[in-house]
Amino acid sequence: MNAGWKGGVIRLLETYVGRQLQWNICTLHANQLPLRHLILEMDGCTKGPYSYSGVNGLLLKYCEKTPVVKFDQIDCTLQPLDLKDIKKLRTNQQYLYRICLAIKDGSCSSSVTDSSPGKLSHARWLTTANHLLRLYIGTPSPSQNLIILLKYVMLVYAPMWFEKKMKSNCLYGAQHF
Repeated sequence: MNAGWKGGVIRLLETYVGRQLQWNICTLHANQLPLRHLILEMDGCTKGPYSYSGVNGLLLKYCEKTPVVKFDQIDCTLQPLDLKDIKKLRTNQQYLYRICLAIKDGSCSSSVTDSSPGKLSHARWLTTANHLLRLYIGTPSPSQNLIILLKYVMLVYAPMWFEKKMKSNCLYGAQHF
């Protein structure tokens, strides 16, 4: 494996040049770790590579089959994206942007309800965030834990994800923290 502080590629390069280097880790990965730990704390451990054991986690697999209900809007600080920037995003990333805007506005268009939040997997935290938001808009009386997870995604995870995605150059790295 080419990772780690002993035998990772960056460490080997440091040994080769004879001095320490600035490590530019993936800030998108750094953004997903708190979400992952919050989900595990609020909803229990995972149950295989594609499912969870907690109440909300078990519902994530079926969330896109539930009809949209009236839901409370949650404000968020998503940066506005131009259409050209939105088109550069992958389908799951566009879904996150659209569903965040829908929850922010308090109404959901068919472009969100007719789209898939993506395949649920513990390796793809963006799609897990998509499923949490989709679960929220399809749940008549969301639990307190679901609301906490939703607010974290809306107020921290998604705004930071798009900030990092749109300003991915290492020059912006320190600004993201």
